[in-house]
Amino acid sequence: MPKVFLGIDPGASGGVGVIRPDGIRVWAFGDKTERDIWDELRASAEGFEGQVFAVIERVHSMPKQGVSSSFKFGRSYGFLRGCLIGSGLSFTEVNPEIWQRELECRSGGDKNLTKARAQQLFPDLKLTHATSDALLLAEYGRRVAGHRKPAAVKKAVSRPPTPASPTPAPPTPTPPPATAEAKATASRSATRRPPTRRPAKSLLGDIFFG
Repeated sequence: MPKVFLGIDPGASGGVGVIRPDGIRVWAFGDKTERDIWDELRASAEGFEGQVFAVIERVHSMPKQGVSSSFKFGRSYGFLRGCLIGSGLSFTEVNPEIWQRELECRSGGDKNLTKARAQQLFPDLKLTHATSDALLLAEYGRRVAGHRKPAAVKKAVSRPPTPASPTPAPPTPTPPPATAEAKATASRSATRRPPTRRPAKSLLGDIFFG
């Protein structure tokens, strides 16, 4: 599960919001160079490699927007996506109406509404129009990717232990089959007659009377 969430509001007037276990940070693009932005994004993920999830707002050209402005906006958007890909960070693109609906701040293009919502959720931070949407995008990522309500865990039912089965008696060993020699010996023993014992009186008579 991700532990760091980045929100990126592309464009010259946008910025980045970072929600980490050790704190929250926001910064605007302002006059930062592309190298500055690259370094900032890498620093935001430092120490949490493989545990970062970024959300970048999916943008398109606006009505009545000049060709030059559209080109600069598209260039910034492509650069920021390239930074995420080059850094090996997981990310997704989301339309404004989707993340604003999730965070209950449908603005219709009025940044004052999203700024007010960001101030409600993060009252201890000093936020501007350039950083409010970015931080809300990070919060959107945190909610949808990291902190949905977990599935209920079923409690194990306690059951009495099953009585152990009695140990069966060992089988009676079967004697090995008798050999031919053993059979012959048993047969001679069975047919041999025991010696006849003569009475003591008869024996004395034989001795004295021959």
